[in-house]
Amino acid sequence: VVQAGELIHVDSTSSLDDFNNPMFVLSTSVAAGGLPLGVVITSGKSASTIHQAMSTLQELFPKCAFHGKGSPANIILDDSSAEKEGLHVTWPLAKLYLCIFHFLQSMWRWLCNGNNGIAKDDRQHLMQCVCKLVYAQMEENLKQTYKSLEKDTISSKYSNFKKHLESYWKRRHEWALCYRDLTLVRGNNTNNYCEAGIRILKDIVFKRIKAYNLVQTFEFMTVTFELYYECRLLAVAYNRMDRYLSLRFKGLGASSIAESDIILHHSHHQTHTL
Repeated sequence: VVQAGELIHVDSTSSLDDFNNPMFVLSTSVAAGGLPLGVVITSGKSASTIHQAMSTLQELFPKCAFHGKGSPANIILDDSSAEKEGLHVTWPLAKLYLCIFHFLQSMWRWLCNGNNGIAKDDRQHLMQCVCKLVYAQMEENLKQTYKSLEKDTISSKYSNFKKHLESYWKRRHEWALCYRDLTLVRGNNTNNYCEAGIRILKDIVFKRIKAYNLVQTFEFMTVTFELYYECRLLAVAYNRMDRYLSLRFKGLGASSIAESDIILHHSHHQTHTL
């Protein structure tokens, strides 16, 4: 699809089996929502492991992958140095952006951390200053806003806040919206599509239980996971979004099967065995 060449989302999860093997999901946004492009299961989350896993996945892709570009133009991910390094080595031409939601969430958590000594009455003001930096429409406005913080009476009270913000300022190309190509990002500045895909993975595919081992995890992904998205895409194509979940995805178990069906099936099984 065209969107795959413009922007992909990368997110990871673990605790899907007893060995806690991390799983990385690559997806893009289409009319049907988040569309998975690939899934990688690794033994860890180091940069070298991620790079090796993504390189192997790249080899499996056809030459026309990512809408004929061979690699995505933009990637949105969480603030993980190992993921950024691994993805950058795999696709050096792709621009890496931080998920705005997770960036602002981490800043708010830092402000609310009692060890940092930020007064409760000052947290909201400082958070508004950070939001102004993130949503600045032009680079000049971004620099002026950052410079105005030096004269801000509240931010001047906290040298640790200025130091913390300065560490992110050096990486402003990753989180400031004015540096993003809006024609390719198309308003997708968070990892919400990928987060929703992870929720589907845990709630519907794995049904909030762990797999016994890696083999069963592989079966879940190659059978149930693929079947779910096949049903979803067909439902969008036929305009039947209210019926795309089959009984197995709705979590209906033995309570939905009539007793007569069980007896009839059992008799048929005995006749067939004899």
